[in-house]
Amino acid sequence: MPKFFPLDILLSNSLLILLDGCDGTKYEAYRQLFLDLFQAHLATHMRVESGSFLARSLAYGFLSTLLFIGKNKENMTNVKKDLTNYIKMMILGMPMSPKQDE
Repeated sequence: MPKFFPLDILLSNSLLILLDGCDGTKYEAYRQLFLDLFQAHLATHMRVESGSFLARSLAYGFLSTLLFIGKNKENMTNVKKDLTNYIKMMILGMPMSPKQDE
């Protein structure tokens, strides 16, 4: 049985289809459930209310990024790297390049 890494699950075609192409189906509520759970997770770590605008906007932004990266994947190694870099940037902030000598 293959061992999955969490990014494998997040970037799987089945989850991407569920989160992006479920409008009008019986699975439509799962997209909102994913967003609600992720929003609550973010709010806990940021110590803000679960329904706060900040937590909601970050959850929706992550979902948009996840779908964008997942739809444009060439190979799983690069996709995992891109998503990992996005997550690091969101957590650590924008990387600063060293000041160039003039």
